[in-house]
Amino acid sequence: MSGWNTCLIPEDWYCCTAKNTDDDEGAATDDKDTAQSRDQVVKYERIDVYWSKVGKMTRPTGERKFSAVMRLARIALTLNHGSADVERGFSKKKLLLTSHRMRLEMPAINGLRTVSSYVSRYGSQPQSLPFSRDVVNSIRSSHTNYEERKKKEKELKRKAEEDRGKEEAEGRQVDDLLKKKTNSEALLKEGMCLLDEAMKMKDKGRAMIKAESANAIIQNARKALEECRNCNLKA
Repeated sequence: MSGWNTCLIPEDWYCCTAKNTDDDEGAATDDKDTAQSRDQVVKYERIDVYWSKVGKMTRPTGERKFSAVMRLARIALTLNHGSADVERGFSKKKLLLTSHRMRLEMPAINGLRTVSSYVSRYGSQPQSLPFSRDVVNSIRSSHTNYEERKKKEKELKRKAEEDRGKEEAEGRQVDDLLKKKTNSEALLKEGMCLLDEAMKMKDKGRAMIKAESANAIIQNARKALEECRNCNLKA
């Protein structure tokens, strides 16, 4: 700030804020719709647009108003804030994703950004780029690298589908085992009930027939439960 009279900044600042206050009071005297409209404009006005309007204000003599404050504002607006690099990256990516490039993948986007950044070092003039042997070899191998990357992605996708198919098959197997176990337990319970009824019957002949049927049901149910347990142990 050498050669700059910083003492003028407070005075210019007070005059600038007083000017804005007067404008707000003047807007309050208008009708309600106009006042609301002006409030919305002020509320959503970008900071660079606001300072651009302030910088265009002149005195009756033709001199610029608030020259000291404007100089400070221009310096402040050039400073990077914490998210400047991230936001700049989003802006560059938005410029790359045109209506004809909406299906670009991240490697392609990163490649375009790298090339654009490298070309900008030479005034954004491709004819000024130094084409060394490494650059030529890189260009020649770009298609091969692209095919290798697509092949790896295809292999990873195939493996993911296989794993998903195995998980689904295992899930169906578990569901079938649970269903079989539930049915076998119900069948075992039914066989035990039939056996109790047979033991209480007075007609020995009919009781014997019913007991044999109950034992057959119980054996089948226990066999099915044993198969379920063996399947669980193997899993």
